[in-house]
Amino acid sequence: MAQQKPTAALPSSGLGLSGIARAQRRFPIWLEPYIDLVQHKPLATFGGAVMLIMLFVALFADVLAPYDPVEPNMAARLRAPDSSHLLGTDQLGRDELSRIIYGAQISLFVGLGAVLIGTSGATIIGGVSGYFGGKVDTAVQRVVDAVLAMPALILLLAIVSVLGPSLLNIVIALSFRAAIGESRTIRGAVIGIKENQYVDAARAIGSSNLHILVHYILPNVTAPIMVLASVSLGGAILAEASLSFLGFGVPPPAPSWGGMLSLEGRRFMIVAPWLAIAPGLSLSLVVFGINVLGDGLRDVLDPRLRGTRG
Repeated sequence: MAQQKPTAALPSSGLGLSGIARAQRRFPIWLEPYIDLVQHKPLATFGGAVMLIMLFVALFADVLAPYDPVEPNMAARLRAPDSSHLLGTDQLGRDELSRIIYGAQISLFVGLGAVLIGTSGATIIGGVSGYFGGKVDTAVQRVVDAVLAMPALILLLAIVSVLGPSLLNIVIALSFRAAIGESRTIRGAVIGIKENQYVDAARAIGSSNLHILVHYILPNVTAPIMVLASVSLGGAILAEASLSFLGFGVPPPAPSWGGMLSLEGRRFMIVAPWLAIAPGLSLSLVVFGINVLGDGLRDVLDPRLRGTRG
């Protein structure tokens, strides 16, 4: 009977399987979903690039804009795109490119402000409603039902009509609608999480409801909150443009993208089509980019969808 040759023992690294996995990891674990986003989600990567460009344009509008966006110049009225005005001029001779650049500031301010306030409000409303349940949940959800029963645009018009058209009031109106609408999604996530054993253990050791909500519930609903925020950003920008288009948005002569498409400029768009093309394409591109970025974030942050590609 042949004898087996003794095999040399491999030197032990002392790391174990988990240690080896950590040693082989190239990025921090919290960064891995976003690396996966860049590697496997080309549309979402495009959306992220659009958002970065918009942020850059909004922050450096004073440097990038070649002309004053609100100063009329009747000598250059309705000039077609040329070397001195790359996107042409409007009916008052204002440079369209400069107004598009400064309009990014307004859209970004309204969008980020509405998302920040609205998502924070939705987290509080949905968290309290889902965690406490019972009569608290019933009372909160009946109010949510009443608000959601109103068409979104009608509700926004009513709020802005009462408060008056201004940049801050538009943010308030959009934040209120977002807080109510998004609270349903966060409530559902909280209801699923509060049944876990670690929440029961926290109650058993005497943790307060506020402590449980902040330290056990909130960290586990961060992913849906981020997805909601990214998706609602595009909706907020589009809603601001709709209000400005109807004359309830940022008062002129502020260069809002929706305002550039409103009645003031529509009378001249047949003879000067660039008045509609520039703001329309800017609005469409930004909203599309934000939406595909939100879809990509949902795929990489939701464990059930993490294996998808596209």
